[in-house]
Amino acid sequence: GGQDARPPPPIHPLKSGAPLQGDEARVYELVTRRFLACCACDALGFETTVDIEMAGEQFSSRGLMVRELNYLKVWKWERWSARKIPSYYLGEQFEPTALHLHEGHTSPPSPLSEAELIGMMDEQGIGTDATIAQHIKKTLDRGYVEKRVPNNTFHPLPLSRILLDSYTRMPQAFDLGVPHLRAEMERDMGKVCSGQMTRQECVDKTVDMMRGLYRHASVNSRCLHAAAAAILARPDASSWAPQRLSDGSRPSCGKCQGLMDLRVRPQGGGGGGGGGGGGGGGGE
Repeated sequence: GGQDARPPPPIHPLKSGAPLQGDEARVYELVTRRFLACCACDALGFETTVDIEMAGEQFSSRGLMVRELNYLKVWKWERWSARKIPSYYLGEQFEPTALHLHEGHTSPPSPLSEAELIGMMDEQGIGTDATIAQHIKKTLDRGYVEKRVPNNTFHPLPLSRILLDSYTRMPQAFDLGVPHLRAEMERDMGKVCSGQMTRQECVDKTVDMMRGLYRHASVNSRCLHAAAAAILARPDASSWAPQRLSDGSRPSCGKCQGLMDLRVRPQGGGGGGGGGGGGGGGGE
């Protein structure tokens, strides 16, 4: 079908939820507070930004004065608090009362939740209200990612890591792993629905684009092999300490029933990449 330009109306309360309990009461509260917050006025405040130069180094600070909370009085899951700073005027010179140096470090982003993924797809122009869920299901069904409990976050599987790594290894620009390629296809399909492009023109453009990418990938297939070899390499377990089962025995092979060596990877990840603990060696 065409692009879904008419999403269903938002969920809104119809009557009192006083009889509800547990999760049902919490869901009702969330829906009701969201509805009331949407009907309220914007929060109002004044922000002051101060840029300071000291011994050739640049510093900045911000102060916030909240005038009216408005919708924030209802929507309790969003905070907006005042931040006090002294009053300054342009060009003022002052002597700081104290200087403190705090050490810090950056941290990697956390895995995407389904809500975050849907928001990023919508921002990139990938999918519609009717197709976003289908796109996500395909990546799960085809083994590109998995959803892990308890937070229901998405994690890449070896197949997707191999593909993306191989794309970065290929010479010249290879755009199959970036979101704007799919977004362009979605825009072209929208143009077909609005009459700006014929169906055949859309198909021909997409096929030509994919044909060029396929040829480029075929010529540089060695990059795919190298990425697979790097990611699927068998870990070196020779330095891992041998372990026993909880009853003190050694595990047996499920195929030949021979005894196996059980070696567990150290917590630090030493001994090479790969999965967690595992058995090694054939039967004796």
